[in-house]
Formats: sequence, C-alpha cells, structure tokens
Amino acid sequence: MVKLEAILYASGRPVEIEKLKGVLKTSSRKRVINLVRGLANIYEARGGALIIEELPEDMVALKVREEYSDVARAFASKPLLKPGPLKTLSYIAYHEPVEVREVVSRLGSRAQSHLRTLEEMALITREEGDDGPILRTTRYFADYFRLEAEKGDPKQQLRRLFEALRIKKLDNGDGHKTSASEETNGMPPSTPEAMTYIAVGLSRGLEESDTSQAH
Repeated sequence: MVKLEAILYASGRPVEIEKLKGVLKTSSRKRVINLVRGLANIYEARGGALIIEELPEDMVALKVREEYSDVARAFASKPLLKPGPLKTLSYIAYHEPVEVREVVSRLGSRAQSHLRTLEEMALITREEGDDGPILRTTRYFADYFRLEAEKGDPKQQLRRLFEALRIKKLDNGDGHKTSASEETNGMPPSTPEAMTYIAVGLSRGLEESDTSQAH
C-alpha cells in the first residue's frame, strides 16, 4: 500500500490500473483495486486535503479535495504542452469520439507522436472501434483545463472560452474568414488552421486561470 501511495504521489497525474498491476508485480486487477480502496479509506479517515479517487477511464489519482482546489492551483506546477500536442488535443476535444486515422489525416503524421504524449499524460484514451482506434478526452483533461463537469459539455465550455477571449473569426483553410457563429451549431471550422485558435484558447484559459488564482 505504501508503494501504491508513492506511485500516485510521484506520477502527479492519473495512473492506469493496468500499469499499476505491472509496477506492483501482480496479475490480479482485484488485488490492485482492493489496495486502492484500502488506501482511499485511510485518506478519508484522515480528513486531510488529499483523496484517492477512482476515475471512469480505469485510472486512479491522488487528488486535492475540491474545497482546497483553488488554493492548491495557485501553487501547482504542471507539465506544459508544446504547441503541436496542444493543437492535436484541441482537435480531439472538439471532435470526440474521433478516429486516430482522421486525426493523423487532418493534422499530419506528427500527430502520432502527439497522441503518445497525450496518452502518457492521461489526457486522452484510445479504444478499439469498428473501423479502428477511437480517441476521447479523459476526465483528467477536464480537470487540467478547469472544465467543470457540473457545467456541462466541455465543448460548450471551450466555445464560451473563445467568446470570452473575443476570438470572432477563424480561418477555414482556404483564406476565407468565417465567423464561428456561421458554422453548424456554432462550432468553429475543423481545419488544422482553425484548430490553432482552439489551442491558443486552451492555453490562454489555463494561463489566465493560474494567474487569477495567484492573485
């Protein structure tokens, strides 16, 4: 159990149950779950600022309790996403569930390495679909970018972020400037060029949130 605690603390992000099985040298998923829940009970009994949480994507995380999240964010340090992976993540967030082949087709072969980075950071998951692997963002993605589950669809929240940043015009890739409101359901164009704006919106939103918390 102490080893499990060390893993969750050192990772700084959600860890897959399958990965925990390997590190803890057990083939039993049930054993890992029992260890996780035992550790979660210990943290709950302490009543401190930290909790152990099982996430929907078959992951486990050591997290700060919601009531302490604001003060914690002011001092949090997170691995920064470079523009390439951020752009790829943005595309996935707006089009999920989306096939791997579509992402690579639209964003280029470098997207493959971006996907590995995003999976390692637990921001996306892939699952087998009828026509190939399917990508989705994770619950940790919403936490990472301050997208609150109780406020609805992250896509809607991202759209509101663009409006707040006054991103009015998006390049649809052929030189024509299109208002986001002119697109179906208000969705921005889905070209790689337009996704750059989404990446900027995501990163600015994260930076502004951190700055506001610091003050």
